[in-house]
Amino acid sequence: MTERASTSRRGPRRSREAIRQLLIDAAVELVRRDGSILIGGLPTLTQVFDHLETSRGITITYASVLGRVWASTEEFQTEVVATLARDDSTTEATETILKMIAVVESADRSNLTGRWKAIQDLSRVIGENSLNDLVNSATWPTWIGIWSTCAPTPNRPAPDETVLGALRESYENLAENYTMVFEDIVDSLGFRAKAPFDIRHLAVAITSLAEGCALRDGFDPRTMRGIKRPTGPGGKLEKWTLFGIGIESLCHTMIEPIPRWKPPR
Repeated sequence: MTERASTSRRGPRRSREAIRQLLIDAAVELVRRDGSILIGGLPTLTQVFDHLETSRGITITYASVLGRVWASTEEFQTEVVATLARDDSTTEATETILKMIAVVESADRSNLTGRWKAIQDLSRVIGENSLNDLVNSATWPTWIGIWSTCAPTPNRPAPDETVLGALRESYENLAENYTMVFEDIVDSLGFRAKAPFDIRHLAVAITSLAEGCALRDGFDPRTMRGIKRPTGPGGKLEKWTLFGIGIESLCHTMIEPIPRWKPPR
């Protein structure tokens, strides 16, 4: 690679860490704007340099990056993927969680039938809203791209351990967050995990099912959505997703009522 012409306007001298963060942030911005992982590979240093110059008026040269921050463009791109993989983007689930809380608060917890009905209503709400959260998320195409770069194939070397470690970290955070949410909800309705499962198993199963259903929804939404079931008041038909039906089935398999449980006053 050839360093940019020395006549380019230079900004203030930045520290090694400041340059690292500046370029990583710019690359992530490009990926999320253009879906770079999916349609043409990750942004190169040249593309990131150009983006910084046109969008912010910042000029960076190869001499200030290669050998000082990263040894090569490939090393830079690996760190970009790791940064993207580390972002679990749980903020997009806020609205769904608020709707889940509303279902619990309105549930009839005085008897077991009402408590199971709350589980059913939760399954429908989570199924519809979480599916929408995923497929409409700006980060969802990026996640698909990261999976494709990490999937093992006979003709491709194993993914960089930095990327795999970041992906594991992200999934661990996701599992912890949803485990806490489901623990609170299950406990407030008088249920507990059914041996040999724990609530983490339930959380991981539901989030894994969400990802698979979101992938399928992009190609076959007619099958995934609009399934009418008589689950409303007085047997009124309500629209379900296959994801929601799967959640309900998982709950009936993985949780059970707490014996002699009484709702708190």
